[in-house]
Amino acid sequence: MAIHASAADRKAESSEDAAQRVKLQKERVEVLTRLVAVDGAQYRTGVIPCEDLIGAETDLLNAQCDAAGKPEERVALLTEGLKRETDLLKLAEAHVEAGIASQADVHRARSLLLATRIRLLREGDGKGNAAAQIKGLQKERIQALSRLVAVYMGQYREGRVTIEPVFAAQNDITDAEVEAADKPAERVALLTAALKRATEFEKTIENRLKAGRANPADLEWARSISLYIQIRLSSEQTGTAAQIKELQKKRIETLTRVVARYERLYQTGQSDFEPVFDVQTELASARLEATDKHEERVALLTELVKGASERLRVTDDKYKAAMVGDVAPLQARSLLLDAKIRLLRERSMEATKRR
Repeated sequence: MAIHASAADRKAESSEDAAQRVKLQKERVEVLTRLVAVDGAQYRTGVIPCEDLIGAETDLLNAQCDAAGKPEERVALLTEGLKRETDLLKLAEAHVEAGIASQADVHRARSLLLATRIRLLREGDGKGNAAAQIKGLQKERIQALSRLVAVYMGQYREGRVTIEPVFAAQNDITDAEVEAADKPAERVALLTAALKRATEFEKTIENRLKAGRANPADLEWARSISLYIQIRLSSEQTGTAAQIKELQKKRIETLTRVVARYERLYQTGQSDFEPVFDVQTELASARLEATDKHEERVALLTELVKGASERLRVTDDKYKAAMVGDVAPLQARSLLLDAKIRLLRERSMEATKRR
């Protein structure tokens, strides 16, 4: 999950800042291209799960589109991404037929493919009634994600998958459902249902924790998901700024504890880099969403760059010592570049406001 800039951020940049940003964006696209290649090769041989490759492909496509200046460039990039994702879906189906993967891979790959088709239509490449096509694709994607959540939940209860893909799938279906809803009342109903599911899942994890079959970090992460939905629900219901701020504060505190737990597990070799990468990025996003002040955002992003730099150093050392594979250094470098790009934009925006 990367932190992306708005159109307003881009307009605020000076030519010098824009040139530096373009350089960083190019480097990040190159890093993510290598990551997709490595993950693709490892998925083909069954070394990594499908969701790792899906995450890398999503980040690459987002980074490419973020760096594109013209709609036609984004259409070309999305079309190219669509071809990669079509091949990935075929590969996932072949893995299932061969008995080396579950249906979750197919559902996840199909969901990604549908999301890119929706983006492509929104870029103006659709023919005929684009709005109707988008609605149909959204419905199809929600169905794919519903099946994915069901498969992952079953696998999690059986101890066959960790908590991360379950959370990712739950977040994706909530986002997809809310995005497809046109009326506030529909979004409120969907978010209320999502909150109920998240609360029930918390109870499931609490029971697993009592039985010694879950990590305390899993429960904290589940609570952060519930808080995230509560924030969205409060915003949709026009909750007060104070209510939303309090929920944001609780979520940041919860994610901070999750990061601390996973950092300790990673440093001691009890966990790989992926959970650290995911939660650290989630925490950064939560902290940025909780403030509107430029100086606070600059401070937060500066801290994020510092932390990402240290994480890259540690990961590179582990890579040299053959303690991690090829993926971790690429992920760490991508996170650092993403933070640098966002910090550069925030500083440019702050400088423009002072002129």
